[in-house]
Amino acid sequence: MKYLLVILCVMVEVYSAPTSTKRNIPHPSTYEGPVIGILTQKTNRNMKPLGHSYIAASYVKYLQMAGAQVIPVFDSWSMEEMNKTLHSINGMLLPGGAQLFPDTKFYRAAKYIYDWTVSTNKNGTYFPLWGTCLGFEAILYAEADASEETDIRFRCAARMPNSLTLQEGAQNSRMLMNLDSNLYQAVQTEKLVYNCHSYCISADKITSPTGPLNKNFDLLAVNYDKYGAEYVALVEHKTLPIYASQFHPEKNAFERSTYSNIPHTRNAILFMQYLGNFFVDEARQNKNHFPESIDFYKQSFNAYSPVYTLLAINSTMESCYFFNDKRDDLDVDTTD
Repeated sequence: MKYLLVILCVMVEVYSAPTSTKRNIPHPSTYEGPVIGILTQKTNRNMKPLGHSYIAASYVKYLQMAGAQVIPVFDSWSMEEMNKTLHSINGMLLPGGAQLFPDTKFYRAAKYIYDWTVSTNKNGTYFPLWGTCLGFEAILYAEADASEETDIRFRCAARMPNSLTLQEGAQNSRMLMNLDSNLYQAVQTEKLVYNCHSYCISADKITSPTGPLNKNFDLLAVNYDKYGAEYVALVEHKTLPIYASQFHPEKNAFERSTYSNIPHTRNAILFMQYLGNFFVDEARQNKNHFPESIDFYKQSFNAYSPVYTLLAINSTMESCYFFNDKRDDLDVDTTD
């Protein structure tokens, strides 16, 4: 009995020891970058009961796969809040989705981020920006300073896997210059990329000397929609670390839906990984950091839990993060 009491006392001491309060540090004193922000957007249709805004989890996993830390950047933030965060992170991704241009919080935030990125890089601070699908359209729409009357896009039907028609000189671009030669050929002959969009931008907007995108963007690849209409698929800024794809590289490895014929072949995964690694390497060149590590940990996606939307709301996206940020546009439907 005496020995049993000794053992019980030791167990009580071990399990009640204030190991966490002794150091009084609820989080690591430092964090490892790079940190990339993803812009949120207002929920639509059957997503609305789950939150005010969202980000598909596939974008988060896509960047984490390449070694980045990731935080949400809210399209409902004020310019002051946006500016503070942009000065603390190492890059931004504008995701796909369904928001109208130009009169939505998403586009206004995307344009602010684009203009800020251009100004920041021209002032000597390397800050990369990537746009996917809707984000791709937002970057080029902002560059063209377009409006409802001067919209650079046209309606198209592009919800399918494609190969890329790479343009002359694409192999010398910053984005693709290190792509393995076999994969460079495969992306042109195999359907490795997945498109899911209702608006397209014609190649002449870049290639024509009078095109609104000719001055600052290089055309790397085009695609064709289900009716054979050619559209821009992949671009990079001529001098700044700004990149955009109309297709969805994040979907190849991280979206498996019965609604979509997303390529999951080995080469499709390798190409997705290449693009993710390229962009995160770009972010590693930026030296921004949060003033305090706790500021990062409070904002990190690790502080949020995704919802398995494939079953919860019969979504075409496997899982999403939802947020209840303060908004004044909740009664406005912005689907395309």
